[in-house]
Amino acid sequence: MGRRAGPGPAGPKLRLLPERITLAEVRTLAGADPTVAPVRRGGRPAPLLLGIDEAALAPLRLDLAHDPHLYLFGDTGSGKSAFLRAYAAELRRVAAPDAVQIFAVDYRRALLGEIPEEYLGGYLTTHDQATAQLRDLADYLRTRLPGPDVTPAQLRSRSWWSGAEVVVMVDDYDLVATSAGNPLAALVPLLAQARDVGLHVVLTRRSGGASRALYDPVVQALRDLASPGILLSGDPAEGQLIGAVKARRAVPGRAQLVSREHGTRVAQLAWTAPTA
Repeated sequence: MGRRAGPGPAGPKLRLLPERITLAEVRTLAGADPTVAPVRRGGRPAPLLLGIDEAALAPLRLDLAHDPHLYLFGDTGSGKSAFLRAYAAELRRVAAPDAVQIFAVDYRRALLGEIPEEYLGGYLTTHDQATAQLRDLADYLRTRLPGPDVTPAQLRSRSWWSGAEVVVMVDDYDLVATSAGNPLAALVPLLAQARDVGLHVVLTRRSGGASRALYDPVVQALRDLASPGILLSGDPAEGQLIGAVKARRAVPGRAQLVSREHGTRVAQLAWTAPTA
């Protein structure tokens, strides 16, 4: 049988996601102007560019004002640390150091050297260090909670405090939340008030055993808040990990992005090379 089933013209060739796309290529596709200065303290950053989606082969964006938190599950080698490198690079593109500070919880030191000093609020590589600094951070963020004297206009503009947005970036969350305790537990009461206090949590975890981690207090809070979730390559036998979505085997960076607003989208996440 021939390739065509009828006398009409052949259909358009399907465009497929690439197996790798760099962050620079995604920025070019999005028309991101490299000459535009990142916002300073008090400004609203542009959305982050995460990759390209399969439906339109268009840039995939994350608006931190709308979705302050994000979590990701994936096997070893699926692109978890690469995602965090790109996420941190995008933060630097859209926000100046006085507008965003990053606290990296990175026991394996996979992000060592990836975040410039001026953006680094803390680089936490041990349980004791992370517990102490995140407890102090939670105490500081509570001072930003609106009091009874805050006006409705101030609530809308969030002008009763000034300072940098705080991003807590966690690589290999399964190494962080253990029987010895969870340093992120101090932040759980603040997750629902993230927009008021300028808090953002983005964490990655191995997909192996993730079904048991869904009821961890931090992950449970992110799920209850309908934070976007990303599934990279993983074992479908783990079951439904984000909503009704299961992991599946895929090339590094190939993601299923699940959000309340858009449902499930397939995407290729932007890739950046590690710092030499």
